Amino acid sequence: MALPLKSDALQKGQGTLALQNHAYVSASTMERLIAEVNGLPANTVYPADKANTFVQTYGLPCQVHDDEKFRDFVVNVQVLSGYKSGGKSTICPSDEQVYFNKFALESFGVRLRKSLRLVPFPRPTENFYLSSITFTAKPYSAKDAGNLKTDYAELCAIVSNTLREQVVEVGQKCIVKSTEGKVVLLEATSITVASLGSGSGSGDTESETKQASAGAFSSERGLINSKTTLVLDAERGQMTLVGDDRAVRTEALNLDFENMGIGGLNKEFEVIFRRAFASRVYPADVLKGLGITHVKGILLYGPPGCGKTLIARKIGEM
Repeated sequence: MALPLKSDALQKGQGTLALQNHAYVSASTMERLIAEVNGLPANTVYPADKANTFVQTYGLPCQVHDDEKFRDFVVNVQVLSGYKSGGKSTICPSDEQVYFNKFALESFGVRLRKSLRLVPFPRPTENFYLSSITFTAKPYSAKDAGNLKTDYAELCAIVSNTLREQVVEVGQKCIVKSTEGKVVLLEATSITVASLGSGSGSGDTESETKQASAGAFSSERGLINSKTTLVLDAERGQMTLVGDDRAVRTEALNLDFENMGIGGLNKEFEVIFRRAFASRVYPADVLKGLGITHVKGILLYGPPGCGKTLIARKIGEM
């Protein structure tokens, strides 16, 4: 049975809680939600042997139903009671309230004091765990726009630790704090869902990528776990991701061959580039799963004067 609750935003002084990207309820409401878990099949919400520590660490995954818009979304729910900020107690949700940060309210189209229904979320066993997810990133504060520089690998690690065991939809917005202490706004632009197959035991996996549509919110979602590959794209002119060699490699695939002095051989050069360098754009674990290895060399053949030496020289110059 879903619990009827009223939506509200985190209160003044509770800004640090927004960085967890969780929803918050009273202790009494959490007890009622936990009671609902007993009626679900084993292991569908969280591992049974880690039930207590899982909820304390990651929150209770809950499905939120919005009957007004005929849609639902999933959030991890934590208890918020007796919270103090700056030595002063701040307002906590009543037994009829659920608190969200403003980015969740915006992403899911939820207004304040809206009637919602919460029920513990049973995890699907297939087409749910994310093999990769792409976020666009930019500073939350306008004064940091164009000035923020942060390490790509460090920010990926922060995002992974913050959003691990959370369900994310295409188009959803989240926030994290960089190592420089700056708040970074993320928006999920595409996800790749890994399917473990139909129980054949072969270990083969399939994946399906979902992307955001212009002007529309995708209902496709999946769980971020320790195996999920994160890709961060800095919004142009907003921030710089230092050490993002993935972006440098990808940029190399968009060259104008005529400007390089190889006019008339564009098609041939594109084939060479794709075979020699495309595999180096993708993460090693993805290539291993696909059974792809790096090309170690290419043999160019043809009559004198067809451009073999010219292509070799230009590749060397690059």
